Amino acid sequence: MESDPRCNGAPVQYTSLHIRVFGMRLWADGHTGWSAWKAIRKQHPKIAWLAAGYTVMLASIIVLGVLAQI
Repeated sequence: MESDPRCNGAPVQYTSLHIRVFGMRLWADGHTGWSAWKAIRKQHPKIAWLAAGYTVMLASIIVLGVLAQI
């Protein structure tokens, strides 16, 4: 990992969470997918569960919208 000169040599941590219509894309400490999900859950548990709940809610709305059109 690179260090930020403002942090006195402490490693830089990068976490990214993108929520889209068809799911989530996760990056954490250079990892993606399930490895990133585990790191995010460990470092930021409330944000992880909020993102998972939001994704489930979004998927439910899409499914209900499709079923309403049938």
